[in-house]
Amino acid sequence: MIRRAVALATACFAALTGPAHALSCMRPSPVNSFVEFNSRDDTYVMLYGALSFDGDAMPPHTETADGMSRADVTFTARFDGMGAAMDGFTVPVDADITVTETCLGIWCARVPADQPVLIFAARSPDGTLSVSEGPCAFAVLPHVAEAQLDQAIACMNGAACEAEY
Repeated sequence: MIRRAVALATACFAALTGPAHALSCMRPSPVNSFVEFNSRDDTYVMLYGALSFDGDAMPPHTETADGMSRADVTFTARFDGMGAAMDGFTVPVDADITVTETCLGIWCARVPADQPVLIFAARSPDGTLSVSEGPCAFAVLPHVAEAQLDQAIACMNGAACEAEY
């Protein structure tokens, strides 16, 4: 009798709770990002510095009509920092950059403002910069150690770099 009551209670609980959803991301890595962006046809540059924008004034990631996902957000930020060169992050860069925070279902990117980040930005033929970041930080990496920056430069200089997934 007790088993039947426990089984019935478990079944009722499962029916009421609905499915659980979670997003599982690989740990961000400058080497993994370098390998990915280096394999693409577009031109990408590595930047290390800070993005400035008013996070409080950002439009929200609103729900889409189906209620199952959220809309991407695009805005202009100011980048101030250094661009990658063969000898390190030695090229001063102070430029506008178009940032797109994309969503995957209900999970959306949130690019940090006013803190050091490593960015893999697309550079168009006219020199404008843009970056598209998803919920699993891959193009805008915060908390990058100096040794990791050195690894990214080594990859750019032709060192053997393999993604670790």
